[in-house]
Amino acid sequence: MNIGIDIRGLEPGLYGGVSEYIRTIVPLLVRYGTEHHFHLFYSSFRKKDVALSLSLEGQDNVTSHFVSYPNKLLFLAERFNRLKVETLINTSFDVFFSPHIIPVSLKKESPHIVLFHDVSFERFPSFFDTKRRLWHTMVAPKRQAHRATYILTPSRATKQDLISLYHIDPDTIEVIPLAAREEPRRRKPLLQSEVSLPQKYILSLCTLEPRKNIVGLIRAFTLIADSEEMRDTHLVIAGGMGWSYGDILREHRDSPVASRIMILGAVSEDMKYELYKNALLFVFPSFYEGFGIPPLEAMNAGVPVISSFSSSLPEVVGDAAILVDPYNIPEIAASMHEVVRDSQLRSELQRASKLRAHLFSWDTVAKNTLAAIERVAEGE
Repeated sequence: MNIGIDIRGLEPGLYGGVSEYIRTIVPLLVRYGTEHHFHLFYSSFRKKDVALSLSLEGQDNVTSHFVSYPNKLLFLAERFNRLKVETLINTSFDVFFSPHIIPVSLKKESPHIVLFHDVSFERFPSFFDTKRRLWHTMVAPKRQAHRATYILTPSRATKQDLISLYHIDPDTIEVIPLAAREEPRRRKPLLQSEVSLPQKYILSLCTLEPRKNIVGLIRAFTLIADSEEMRDTHLVIAGGMGWSYGDILREHRDSPVASRIMILGAVSEDMKYELYKNALLFVFPSFYEGFGIPPLEAMNAGVPVISSFSSSLPEVVGDAAILVDPYNIPEIAASMHEVVRDSQLRSELQRASKLRAHLFSWDTVAKNTLAAIERVAEGE
């Protein structure tokens, strides 16, 4: 079976967890689909050897295809039904999988599976800057959903969003939850500049952008920072700078406890696991998530978790975390204070975190995704 996979989500500059998903799922699909041949499609005006980043060199059942067309041109080609991928790379597909919503022009006989990670751009357009709103206008997600043969989503919440917002047939949408990546058995030694962390800290890890509610988190920490139980506790915020993050930096600057709030920016994979391992508590007060891998990663590290109860997050953390209203700053603050203060509660949450995280695995994600690809290819 010839399976096409669009790996253009690895393009630098595309935000969110799409790149991480592709880097994780594609090698697993190749491993479990040994009887199939995988054709990886990538386009860019300037060539980048992205296939190497997937560590698939030497795999007999993988062929990488590169075309030098700008993706904006391919967006237009899809709109006008031109520049078919099959023609561009001289290959036919039994099925084509897009692990993102980047438009692609395919022949009618090629079944097309599209993964919608979330529809935050529909639910909260005000959280996106002009550049990203324009990008979503060009991509036309609703059009992608209606043209797809089959749709995958990581959560029931996102499936329901697609049904209610785009009026998609529920029978053509399958939910395949994601998982946390396992900590590497061998990690590189951290640089001295990476290990200067406070002894006690509350951690949050995400791309810095309005939807993640980091402003609310800083305000919540500021409310309780001077209490007796919190005086030696810091707030550490890690993650790359996304967009419209000016309010986050101002809130940090203006906080009376700014010296105990660290904004690290993007961190290495090794540093990320170090942060999880030593955190007293992980807080994820996001307004909306299509799935929410960071709280699951924290749980996998045995860290107590406070999460907002919005969108898909209750599906991810279950009853193993404390759920809060992301709009209620005093509630977030009180929950953080209680977990820091109560060592028995922390121990209970640590045990629950580990048990919850073990319910999710990337092997299961890959096997279920491959099964869906095979069913669609066979016309089921």
